[in-house]
Amino acid sequence: MTGFFNDYWGKLEKVKELAHIGSSEIIGRGISAIFWFYIASQVGPEIFGQLSFILGIVSFADAFSSIGTQNSVTVYAAKKIHVVSPLYIISIIIGSISTIILAIVFNRIDFVPLILGYILSNFAIGYLLGKRFSKKFFKFSLIQKILTVVFGIATFYIFGYEWILFGVGLSFLIFIFPIRQMISENNFNFKELIP
Repeated sequence: MTGFFNDYWGKLEKVKELAHIGSSEIIGRGISAIFWFYIASQVGPEIFGQLSFILGIVSFADAFSSIGTQNSVTVYAAKKIHVVSPLYIISIIIGSISTIILAIVFNRIDFVPLILGYILSNFAIGYLLGKRFSKKFFKFSLIQKILTVVFGIATFYIFGYEWILFGVGLSFLIFIFPIRQMISENNFNFKELIP
Protein backbone atom coordinates (compact mmCIF):
# COMPACT_ATOMS: atom_id res chain seq x y z
CA MET A 1 0.00 0.00 0.00
CA THR A 2 2.85 2.43 0.74
CA GLY A 3 4.19 1.79 -2.77
CA PHE A 4 0.92 3.10 -4.18
CA PHE A 5 1.11 6.27 -2.08
CA ASN A 6 4.77 6.83 -2.95
CA ASP A 7 3.94 6.53 -6.65
CA TYR A 8 0.97 8.86 -6.21
CA TRP A 9 3.01 11.51 -4.37
CA GLY A 10 5.82 11.20 -6.90
CA LYS A 11 3.41 11.84 -9.77
CA LEU A 12 1.81 14.70 -7.87
CA GLU A 13 5.26 16.27 -7.40
CA LYS A 14 5.85 16.12 -11.18
CA VAL A 15 2.50 17.78 -11.79
CA LYS A 16 3.44 20.56 -9.36
CA GLU A 17 6.73 21.11 -11.23
CA LEU A 18 4.85 21.30 -14.51
CA ALA A 19 2.34 23.70 -12.94
CA HIS A 20 5.16 26.00 -11.82
CA ILE A 21 6.62 26.08 -15.31
CA GLY A 22 3.29 26.48 -17.09
CA SER A 23 1.88 29.10 -14.76
CA SER A 24 5.06 31.19 -14.90
CA GLU A 25 4.85 31.16 -18.70
CA ILE A 26 1.16 32.09 -18.74
CA ILE A 27 1.46 34.82 -16.10
CA GLY A 28 4.70 36.13 -17.62
CA ARG A 29 3.24 36.35 -21.10
CA GLY A 30 0.20 38.14 -19.68
CA ILE A 31 2.43 40.70 -17.96
CA SER A 32 4.42 41.17 -21.18
CA ALA A 33 1.27 41.58 -23.26
CA ILE A 34 -0.10 44.27 -20.95
CA PHE A 35 3.28 46.05 -20.99
CA TRP A 36 3.55 46.06 -24.79
CA PHE A 37 -0.10 47.13 -25.22
CA TYR A 38 0.57 50.01 -22.86
CA ILE A 39 3.74 51.00 -24.72
CA ALA A 40 1.89 50.77 -28.07
CA SER A 41 -0.84 53.05 -26.75
CA GLN A 42 1.72 55.62 -25.60
CA VAL A 43 4.11 55.76 -28.58
CA GLY A 44 1.84 55.27 -31.58
CA PRO A 45 1.98 52.79 -34.45
CA GLU A 46 5.06 54.13 -36.27
CA ILE A 47 7.36 54.10 -33.24
CA PHE A 48 5.92 50.80 -32.02
CA GLY A 49 6.67 49.37 -35.46
CA GLN A 50 10.29 50.54 -35.11
CA LEU A 51 10.54 48.91 -31.68
CA SER A 52 9.07 45.69 -33.07
CA PHE A 53 11.53 45.77 -35.97
CA ILE A 54 14.48 46.16 -33.59
CA LEU A 55 13.10 43.37 -31.37
CA GLY A 56 12.94 41.11 -34.42
CA ILE A 57 16.54 41.87 -35.31
CA VAL A 58 17.64 41.30 -31.71
CA SER A 59 15.78 37.97 -31.67
CA PHE A 60 17.58 36.93 -34.84
CA ALA A 61 20.94 37.94 -33.35
CA ASP A 62 20.09 35.97 -30.21
CA ALA A 63 19.19 32.87 -32.23
CA PHE A 64 22.48 33.17 -34.11
CA SER A 65 24.52 33.81 -30.95
CA SER A 66 22.93 31.20 -28.75
CA ILE A 67 23.64 28.31 -31.13
CA GLY A 68 21.00 26.15 -29.45
CA THR A 69 22.48 26.61 -25.99
CA GLN A 70 19.23 26.62 -24.01
CA ASN A 71 18.44 23.08 -25.13
CA SER A 72 22.09 22.01 -24.80
CA VAL A 73 22.36 23.44 -21.30
CA THR A 74 19.10 21.76 -20.28
CA VAL A 75 20.34 18.36 -21.45
CA TYR A 76 23.89 18.77 -20.11
CA ALA A 77 22.66 20.04 -16.74
CA ALA A 78 20.24 17.13 -16.43
CA LYS A 79 22.99 14.63 -17.31
CA LYS A 80 25.52 16.41 -15.06
CA ILE A 81 27.98 16.91 -17.93
CA HIS A 82 30.14 19.95 -17.24
CA VAL A 83 30.37 21.86 -20.52
CA VAL A 84 28.22 24.79 -19.56
CA SER A 85 31.04 27.29 -19.02
CA PRO A 86 32.62 26.77 -22.48
CA LEU A 87 29.20 27.06 -24.14
CA TYR A 88 28.57 30.23 -22.20
CA ILE A 89 31.90 31.77 -23.26
CA ILE A 90 31.34 30.84 -26.91
CA SER A 91 27.83 32.35 -26.89
CA ILE A 92 29.02 35.53 -25.17
CA ILE A 93 31.79 35.95 -27.77
CA ILE A 94 29.41 35.41 -30.69
CA GLY A 95 26.80 37.63 -29.00
CA SER A 96 29.35 40.40 -28.49
CA ILE A 97 30.36 40.24 -32.15
CA SER A 98 26.68 40.33 -33.18
CA THR A 99 26.11 43.28 -30.86
CA ILE A 100 29.03 45.24 -32.30
CA ILE A 101 27.90 44.57 -35.87
CA LEU A 102 24.31 45.63 -35.12
CA ALA A 103 25.47 48.73 -33.23
CA ILE A 104 27.54 49.78 -36.26
CA VAL A 105 24.86 48.95 -38.84
CA PHE A 106 21.96 50.61 -36.99
CA ASN A 107 23.97 53.25 -35.13
CA ARG A 108 22.15 52.38 -31.89
CA ILE A 109 23.39 51.01 -28.60
CA ASP A 110 20.11 50.78 -26.71
CA PHE A 111 19.61 47.14 -27.65
CA VAL A 112 23.06 45.96 -26.45
CA PRO A 113 21.81 44.84 -23.01
CA LEU A 114 18.82 43.22 -24.71
CA ILE A 115 20.95 40.86 -26.83
CA LEU A 116 23.20 40.00 -23.90
CA GLY A 117 20.12 39.63 -21.69
CA TYR A 118 18.56 37.18 -24.13
CA ILE A 119 21.75 35.10 -24.02
CA LEU A 120 21.81 35.22 -20.21
CA SER A 121 18.19 34.14 -20.02
CA ASN A 122 18.74 31.25 -22.45
CA PHE A 123 21.48 29.87 -20.24
CA ALA A 124 19.67 30.49 -16.97
CA ILE A 125 16.41 28.96 -18.17
CA GLY A 126 18.21 25.95 -19.62
CA TYR A 127 20.09 25.46 -16.37
CA LEU A 128 17.03 25.84 -14.14
CA LEU A 129 14.96 23.46 -16.24
CA GLY A 130 17.80 20.95 -16.59
CA LYS A 131 18.32 20.87 -12.83
CA ARG A 132 14.54 20.67 -12.36
CA PHE A 133 14.44 23.84 -10.26
CA SER A 134 10.85 24.61 -11.25
CA LYS A 135 10.18 26.90 -8.27
CA LYS A 136 13.31 28.94 -9.01
CA PHE A 137 12.30 29.07 -12.67
CA PHE A 138 8.88 30.37 -11.64
CA LYS A 139 10.44 33.01 -9.39
CA PHE A 140 13.10 34.27 -11.82
CA SER A 141 10.74 34.24 -14.78
CA LEU A 142 8.11 36.34 -13.03
CA ILE A 143 10.66 38.73 -11.51
CA GLN A 144 12.13 39.29 -14.98
CA LYS A 145 8.70 40.09 -16.43
CA ILE A 146 7.90 42.48 -13.60
CA LEU A 147 11.29 44.17 -14.06
CA THR A 148 10.51 44.48 -17.78
CA VAL A 149 7.49 46.58 -16.88
CA VAL A 150 9.34 48.62 -14.24
CA PHE A 151 12.51 49.31 -16.26
CA GLY A 152 10.69 49.64 -19.59
CA ILE A 153 8.24 52.24 -18.32
CA ALA A 154 10.90 54.03 -16.26
CA THR A 155 13.26 54.40 -19.23
CA PHE A 156 10.35 55.46 -21.43
CA TYR A 157 9.33 58.30 -19.11
CA ILE A 158 12.85 59.33 -18.09
CA PHE A 159 14.74 59.05 -21.41
CA GLY A 160 12.07 58.64 -24.08
CA TYR A 161 10.89 55.84 -26.32
CA GLU A 162 14.38 55.35 -27.77
CA TRP A 163 15.52 53.73 -24.52
CA ILE A 164 12.61 51.35 -23.87
CA LEU A 165 14.61 48.40 -25.23
CA PHE A 166 17.51 49.34 -22.98
CA GLY A 167 15.19 49.09 -19.98
CA VAL A 168 13.80 45.78 -21.19
CA GLY A 169 17.38 44.52 -21.56
CA LEU A 170 18.20 45.54 -18.00
CA SER A 171 15.36 43.35 -16.75
CA PHE A 172 17.32 40.27 -17.80
CA LEU A 173 20.06 41.04 -15.25
CA ILE A 174 18.04 39.01 -12.72
CA PHE A 175 19.32 35.91 -14.51
CA ILE A 176 22.87 36.64 -13.35
CA PHE A 177 22.11 34.81 -10.10
CA PRO A 178 21.38 31.39 -11.64
CA ILE A 179 24.21 31.94 -14.15
CA ARG A 180 26.65 32.53 -11.30
CA GLN A 181 25.47 29.35 -9.59
CA MET A 182 25.73 27.42 -12.86
CA ILE A 183 29.29 28.58 -13.52
CA SER A 184 30.39 27.83 -9.96
CA GLU A 185 29.08 24.25 -10.28
CA ASN A 186 30.83 23.57 -13.59
CA ASN A 187 34.47 23.21 -14.50
CA PHE A 188 35.80 25.03 -17.52
CA ASN A 189 36.49 22.19 -19.98
CA PHE A 190 36.43 22.73 -23.75
CA LYS A 191 37.42 19.10 -24.43
CA GLU A 192 34.00 17.79 -23.38
CA LEU A 193 32.35 19.78 -26.18
CA ILE A 194 34.02 17.59 -28.80
CA PRO A 195 32.27 14.22 -29.28
